Amino acid sequence: MNTPLATAAPNRHILIVDDLPSIHEDFRKILAPAPVADKLRDLEAAVFGMAVAPALPGFQLDSAFQGQQAIAMVEAAVRAGRPYALAFVDMLMPPGLDGVETIERLWRIDPDIQVVICTAYSDHPWDPVLRRLDLQDRLLVIKKPCDAVEVSQLARALTARWTIARQAAEHIATLERAVQSLTAREAELRQSKAEADAFAHSVSQHLRSPLMAMSALGNLLAKELQRHDDESALRHLSRIRTNAEFGKRVIDGLLGLARIGQAQLSMEPLDLSEIASAMLAEVCRASAGPTVSIAVQAGLRALGDRRLIQ
Repeated sequence: MNTPLATAAPNRHILIVDDLPSIHEDFRKILAPAPVADKLRDLEAAVFGMAVAPALPGFQLDSAFQGQQAIAMVEAAVRAGRPYALAFVDMLMPPGLDGVETIERLWRIDPDIQVVICTAYSDHPWDPVLRRLDLQDRLLVIKKPCDAVEVSQLARALTARWTIARQAAEHIATLERAVQSLTAREAELRQSKAEADAFAHSVSQHLRSPLMAMSALGNLLAKELQRHDDESALRHLSRIRTNAEFGKRVIDGLLGLARIGQAQLSMEPLDLSEIASAMLAEVCRASAGPTVSIAVQAGLRALGDRRLIQ
């Protein structure tokens, strides 16, 4: 059975980190256009017969103008349980932290945040930067001036990626909890089985001992009574001994039945009619009650373990 992963809500929370206010305004025009701009776009499309582009998902944008401010905002978002899915981070933000150090500290606070570096320098040595960050799977680079389509596509793709990763993490956590529960249940069952085995052994010992004593004492008493030729007493004694032996076999059978889950079955063709007749005859011989007539249907056959069926 496949378990659905759609548990985490889509996260559209984006942080813009740049020292220039105009950059923040550009991102807002692309990712969070004002309602008036949407109406003008629709009017323009109607007048000129243009296709109306689908509306972007509702991104929530926050602005930080220095790296230290961004770090504080990410900390607050994590504490509030509303982490950022994505951060667009400028490379140079004098006089404070640069983009690389800002990203390093953001990832220490929130390892799941996706990051896009925004830079105006085409000749920047990126290899040292990527080696320093060492987490390229969560890092992309775009050059300023940023293309509107590129920014919107990155925002959609990376926020969706964050949501999918969170859903997968929740699914894995659910599976881990299920495995832990099954492991605990298995331990409980093993403990219950050990206790049941110990109880069966104890019961066996306590029941076997008096039956063995009855059988041994019965043999001694039978030898003693034979000297006095008391047939009635010998007959009653024989019944006592027979019942003692039958009780021992019942205990052995019950213990075998209790161990059926761990014992290998010995399957063979059986004549159930013959087994039933033999067992009933033994019960009748051991019984002191009135004689009864018992009929067993002939020809009943099955495949089974003779010891357990008996």
